[in-house]
Amino acid sequence: MSNVETDKVQERELNLQAEKKEIGERIIKHLVECRKSKGMSQQNVADKIGMKRANVARIESMRYTPSLEGMMRYASAVGLKVKVELVEAEED
Repeated sequence: MSNVETDKVQERELNLQAEKKEIGERIIKHLVECRKSKGMSQQNVADKIGMKRANVARIESMRYTPSLEGMMRYASAVGLKVKVELVEAEED
């Protein structure tokens, strides 16, 4: 693989990592806003999903990124359902 090809692969990987972080942050922000709008505490969420409150706090402060299953459990605890939409990628 040439240096140009290697650089393109590395750039794509960096872009994917940045996109993953942004998506995770948007999801967590939405979950927290929903929790607060329903008057729920972190402890309420923790109790509903069988997790320690400290772990919910870590998720909400984005010090820990839960798995998709973990996000789905949190969403369910605050009365939401996860819906995934796949769209065509933009051309490079």
